[in-house]
Amino acid sequence: MTDEATPAVVAAPEPVAEVAPTPIAITKEIQLRAPFEGWKAIMQVRRVPARVLIDLQSPIFDKQLGTVAKLVKSHNFTDPETGEHYADVLDAPIEALTQLMELWGEAVSSIPPM
Repeated sequence: MTDEATPAVVAAPEPVAEVAPTPIAITKEIQLRAPFEGWKAIMQVRRVPARVLIDLQSPIFDKQLGTVAKLVKSHNFTDPETGEHYADVLDAPIEALTQLMELWGEAVSSIPPM
């Protein structure tokens, strides 16, 4: 007589409930301070490609600014003399753009990790 082990009965696994992903804001409104009160830009703050972060650290300032322009999705910057909207964010005063870069960095660093 052979002693055969009885095969174990394994219950089918419970189906995993699908969880809807939490919407994650990819952009954030950045509001500039004096002397550019009222100026604001919608900028990408999440899912920023690594290449963009590398380019922001470039020692070549125009490369940094071009990269900032890629992060700006929209803006309300206007020429104070004509009242015309700047079609290209890079037409805004350099002081506004450097402030925008600084505020973008603060916005990104204040976002909790995913």
